[in-house]
Amino acid sequence: MTQKWIYENGLYFPVKGETTSENILGKGVFKLEASSPNFSRIGLRRIADESTFDFKVYDLGCEDFFKLVQDKWNSPSFRETGKNLGIVLNGLKGAGKTIAAKLLSNRLGLPVLVVPTAWAGIESFIQSIDFECVVLIDQTDRSFCHDEEALLSMTDGVYNKKRKLFILTTNSLNLIDVIVGRPGRIRYIKEFGNLPEKTIYEFLDDNLKDPSMRKTVLRTIILEEPDENGFFIKKRDLGSEETLCVLLRSYYPSLYKGRLV
Repeated sequence: MTQKWIYENGLYFPVKGETTSENILGKGVFKLEASSPNFSRIGLRRIADESTFDFKVYDLGCEDFFKLVQDKWNSPSFRETGKNLGIVLNGLKGAGKTIAAKLLSNRLGLPVLVVPTAWAGIESFIQSIDFECVVLIDQTDRSFCHDEEALLSMTDGVYNKKRKLFILTTNSLNLIDVIVGRPGRIRYIKEFGNLPEKTIYEFLDDNLKDPSMRKTVLRTIILEEPDENGFFIKKRDLGSEETLCVLLRSYYPSLYKGRLV
C-alpha cells in the first residue's frame, strides 16, 4: 500500500493504518519540521520542486564523483540489496559542499528530505518513510554533534521501509568517523580542496571589471614576491568562491564587481 499523508498547517504527517487520505507525496524538496507542543511530532514542509540558485554556479570538480554515486545507486545489483547508500562531502566552510549536495540531489530525481537538526524520534521517522529518497543533512558535524547514536541508527537501514541515499556535508570528519566503513552507512567521501583552475579563471573573468588584470590579481592573492631565483612562492590555497570574494574585496576593491558573500 502506498504511504499516505495528512496535511495540517503547512506540514505533511504520515498516517498509520487504514486511511481515506488521498495526500501522496511526489517529487520535491521537503524540510523536516517538529511541530508543537514539545516538538513531539515530525512532519514535512514542501519548500521547492527542486533546488535552485540565485547566483551563477561554477564547476566544483564533482562530475566524476556524481557519476560514481549515480551509477552505484542505479545499478541493478545494488538496488537488489535494498541497502542505503551514504556519502560525505567534506571540506572547509564555503568550499561548495552544500551546492554540490543540492546539484546531486537534483540529478538523482528523487524526493529530497532536508534534516536541519536531531530531534527525538528522528531516526524512526526517517526509517518509516516508504519511498526511495535523498536524505540531506547539511553541516552534520554541527546538527548531530550531541546525538551520534541517532545518526548511526538513522543511516544503518536495518528497519528501513525503502532504501535511502544519505548526503552528509561536514567541515570535519571527526563525527563521521563513527559511521565510515560500516555496511549500509557511508560508502563514498568527497574531499573539497582547491577550486579547479578553470573555475578560478572563470570566476575572475566574471567578477573583475578589467579581466585583463586576472594574471596580476592571481599573483597578488596567491603568491608571494619572487625569491632570489625568480620563483613565486605560494602563500595560500583557494578552496572556495567565498575565499576568492574576500581576497578580491581586500586587495582589489576597485576592480571587484561581484556579489557579497
